[in-house]
This record gives sequence, C-alpha cells and structure tokens, in this order.
Amino acid sequence: CDTDPRVERMPGSRRIRYTTQDFFAAELAPESVAALTCLSVMEHGMEPAALLERAAKLLRPGGRLLVTTDYWPDPVDTTGIAVYGRPWRIFSRRHIEALLQTAHGLRLDPDGPVDLTAAAAPIFWSGRSYTFLWLALAVRA
Repeated sequence: CDTDPRVERMPGSRRIRYTTQDFFAAELAPESVAALTCLSVMEHGMEPAALLERAAKLLRPGGRLLVTTDYWPDPVDTTGIAVYGRPWRIFSRRHIEALLQTAHGLRLDPDGPVDLTAAAAPIFWSGRSYTFLWLALAVRA
C-alpha cells in the first residue's frame, strides 16, 4: 500500500494487490501478508519500531520485510532538513543495530548476513554524502 494512487498501476498488478491507503491504518488481517516493502520511506519520518511492530503483525510465518533507507555507518546530521515535507534522517550503524535488535524481539531476523560497512558514499544530496542500505527481514516460524 502507498498513499500515492499510482501504486495501483505498478508492474505485476494482476498478481500483487496494491492499495492506496495509510500502511498503519490498512485493514489487513494478522499474518495475512507474504511480503512487505518499505522502499526509501523510513528515512522520511517513519518510526522504525512502529514499522517493525506493524510488519510483525501482518506478515505470515516465513514472510519477508524488505527495507531500503538512506545510510552511512557514522552519524550524519540532518537536523532541520525537510524532504517531501517530512523530516530526513540518514540512518547510522547505531540506528540499524537498534532496529535489528527491536526486529529480533518481534520475531523478525535478517534473511542473510548484514554488512553495515560502506566503502564509498556515492550519493551527494542536500549537502550530505551517504549510500543506501538494503535489508531483508524474515519472520521466524
């Protein structure tokens, strides 16, 4: 689901149920979802713990949560910078480690090794250098 109605025209719409709505208010049954994606959203004001709690309730055993976010191992200050009318955060190693600890408590574990190093910062935007982090979490049965 997305708040942008264009989501309903995404590729695979014959096999994937896309909906226009607020993820936190979506009327979905517990353990009814095989996969959730949160692509470049979490860094724009979404609270990671709230995302993880909601995902853990909706995902069926073996389900996957795929997340991408702005990332740099060391903290990058984005105080006072708004993007798309929302606060902006570049997640650091400390943030992601805390996210993984919270996820584990909700029966969500990494779906493979997690590498929080970064050799280069290929993105330079709004005066900040960073990269993207891609993370897959799987629901323990």
